[in-house]
Amino acid sequence: MIDAHEQAAAALAVSCHGTPAWGWLGRTISRPGTDAESRSVWLRLVAVPEAKAHGKLWDGIKDAAEAFGDLDGRRPALLGLYDWIDCDTAYRADLAPLLTEAVCSASPLPRQDLALPDLWWTTLRDTLDTVAKTPTDRTAVRQEWADRVVPQLIGVPSPRLDDAVTVHGDMHWANLTTGTPIILDWEGWGRGPAGFDAAMLHAYSLVHPKTAARVRQAFPILDSPAGRAAEIVVTASLLQSIDRGDHPDLAQPLRLQAERLRTPAA
Repeated sequence: MIDAHEQAAAALAVSCHGTPAWGWLGRTISRPGTDAESRSVWLRLVAVPEAKAHGKLWDGIKDAAEAFGDLDGRRPALLGLYDWIDCDTAYRADLAPLLTEAVCSASPLPRQDLALPDLWWTTLRDTLDTVAKTPTDRTAVRQEWADRVVPQLIGVPSPRLDDAVTVHGDMHWANLTTGTPIILDWEGWGRGPAGFDAAMLHAYSLVHPKTAARVRQAFPILDSPAGRAAEIVVTASLLQSIDRGDHPDLAQPLRLQAERLRTPAA
């Protein structure tokens, strides 16, 4: 992967420096650098088997750039893209401006009180409203998946996803910056339940009750029938992830949330 990253840097005329940053399960590698126009940039490389070099995750960042641009500075612009195949492995490098703002958390879960200002929350809600209204044929949450997993892990029938909107699909604290805010990691975006992004941010925040309460305050949709449906889908998704070994600290609060969601709404 390091050699492949150097190949991508040469192809995109980027001079990299600094320690490589490895992504989830070593699937990606990224480094900061300087491009031919003397801009500070971030060069990310993903590698997958050649047969899997297609579809939602593979094309997510490229499709997001076409659909949203940089969202008025609220998502990283795509400055360059470079693909190649070597020994049955497909590589894709994408180039973005180097962030000048810190991410809210090094992991998807908040580890401390973030003390974000009201304007931060208002901007995030407005940005997600803009995303929700953006047309797309991409699907973030499939009805077939929900029909199978929600009854199994929550113990209630799956909500219908007929009135889907466009969602980011992976809304957690490692994908948000503390300033503007900027939303990162657009691989999995597409159509999903209204309130899905707010419900996911809330679910990841359950380890820090003060933060979870602030999410609910910022997103009133969570206290509506649509928001409850989104919470059911998100909770099933994250419980499935926990069953695979992810985020063990979230297991107990998420199971308590599942118990709450099994109780009919008043």
